[in-house]
Amino acid sequence: MATKQRRLPFGPEKLVPFTEELFDREEEKAARILWSILESRSPRKSDWSQVFSESSEGANYRTIDRVLPKLDAKKALMRLYDPESPFVLVDPTEMERPQAKKTDYVGRLSDGKSLGFWMVVFAQPYRGRAIPFHFGIYSEATLKEQVTSRNLRWRELLWEIEELVGDTPLIFDREFSAQAWLKALEEAQCKWVVRLNKGSGVKFFDELGEEIPLLIEKGEKRNIEGCYYRGETKANVAGVWRKGCKEPLWVMGNFLPPDELVEVYEERMKIEQTFRDAKSLLGMEKVMNKKRVQLEITLALMLLAYGLGLMVGEAVRDEAYLEEASKKGALNREG
Repeated sequence: MATKQRRLPFGPEKLVPFTEELFDREEEKAARILWSILESRSPRKSDWSQVFSESSEGANYRTIDRVLPKLDAKKALMRLYDPESPFVLVDPTEMERPQAKKTDYVGRLSDGKSLGFWMVVFAQPYRGRAIPFHFGIYSEATLKEQVTSRNLRWRELLWEIEELVGDTPLIFDREFSAQAWLKALEEAQCKWVVRLNKGSGVKFFDELGEEIPLLIEKGEKRNIEGCYYRGETKANVAGVWRKGCKEPLWVMGNFLPPDELVEVYEERMKIEQTFRDAKSLLGMEKVMNKKRVQLEITLALMLLAYGLGLMVGEAVRDEAYLEEASKKGALNREG
């Protein structure tokens, strides 16, 4: 029997209306699995089975094991995307796997020493937070499998995203100001806005090949239209140095006029909070899958659980607020 005390303010039945829209089969059991992920705060089936139902852990584990292959978790996750979303947030996060020396999708991370993989997440803004709807994983090991360039997987991912979001702009942080990423974005015909990493020695040139210095004083704004990033990628550029900030903010994009670039970027939600939540609240850093296919299923389910948990939690909060407001209104009328 399940022995863990419930921490969630709702049960799996609250997720069923969502899973009926997102999954093509086993909708109720999918809701229980997602609820179990949130309740157990774990990526492990053994932990899900402790809270999945009132049956024994062994029976729960067998049920989960039987249902998982029937669920297209990545397809369900992509169905979370709202075509009315004003923009898409994109950011990478490192997932460490220090003990996974023989796992084929694990390689060295950015420090050149730690073992793990990169996870690139695409999300849409929701009430000041971010709801993931797609992701991709890669590492030093998986990239070496490609006989062409190290960005092949990234290109494939962008083509998938472009097909899904169309003209909706992708908003990136400074990690993506590298020329290789921008070239992949252009090939996929994506619309993008990227914060510049001034520390990497970025340079812009006009149509005659003359360098355009990115200089600005505190309290000033500057717009540059139709220049070339590193002499290759055509872009518009905008900079602003706001009072109280230690340095200016420089942003470039391939479709918006310069005077809108900073405004759009500053609307970008801090998706890093989503990563912190997913890692700390759901224990995503504890993924132990040995096969990449299983890893992607687990990650898709966890991101899906996080997104639905956030939406249901907000709905529960709204209901509580309305109920409280109604009670106060009734008391005021009685008074």
